[in-house]
Amino acid sequence: MLYAGELSLHTTIASINSQENVVPRFVIIGNHPKHQAHERLYTVPNRYRNEHDFMIFLGADMELVRPSLLAGLGRLFDEFPRVEHILLGVQDWYSGEPQLGVNVWRRGVRHGSSPNALFTDLARNSARCRLKLERPEIPLILHGVDPSEAQAVRYGAQRGMKAAASGKDSRWERLADLVEYIAKEPKPQRMLALAGVEASLVDRALGARCIGAAERLREHDLTDLRERSLSPGLAGDLRAMVADKSLRERLARERADGRESAPEQRAARVRSRRRIELTAAERGAAERRLYELVATPEAVR
Repeated sequence: MLYAGELSLHTTIASINSQENVVPRFVIIGNHPKHQAHERLYTVPNRYRNEHDFMIFLGADMELVRPSLLAGLGRLFDEFPRVEHILLGVQDWYSGEPQLGVNVWRRGVRHGSSPNALFTDLARNSARCRLKLERPEIPLILHGVDPSEAQAVRYGAQRGMKAAASGKDSRWERLADLVEYIAKEPKPQRMLALAGVEASLVDRALGARCIGAAERLREHDLTDLRERSLSPGLAGDLRAMVADKSLRERLARERADGRESAPEQRAARVRSRRRIELTAAERGAAERRLYELVATPEAVR
């Protein structure tokens, strides 16, 4: 579990301890800069990869809402032996939408220890068969409920930094959706997330501090962001920025070093060619089975 000062740490731990028919083992990695924390994170499964049935990577801002989720995931690995990696959607408080956010790994999967500095979820691994459930039919994991101010800023800045560096229309479209949702459902922490988005697009160094890339957010930074979050024009200004194609193209050029390097891209292509794809029927069966296991706790006993 990654911990960066989230107020919800105890809620996250309690939701894990309430899981039925499993004996969880915690490894908490806390209070490190973003990239260093993920480097440490990916050493954990290598060290313990043969000492557990499976491993789940959580943030301290997540809450498992189904007490049979972990047991259900373990049973799913048993029943679908080709699957080595399950990628789960979480119900995201900031955007009001499901988002991919939780990785679950079968026993024995090996991981590289040097993820990309910004796209830290893209570390190398030996898993060949993946099951992706981006929009679960029933809530499984909540994300970002009741965040701190720094946590909200970090969320927004990460979304902005990744969109700017990637140059991908899909990331900018999701960023536009976030702006629209928060404009319709404004809450103080959501507006702080928008201030974090704007900061990351306007000032790369400030954005890096917002996400804790190498240096922590300064108190005067947070004061300025707090003031900006109260501005009635924030959502409109951001809407215009996100829609500005010339700005998007300029940021993609200026921040190209934030994307995967050429060797990383080549390695990703090799992994993609090696990947074993589930058939549509297999994916559907696995998804239905997980919902059945999670909704019916006695099924995993």
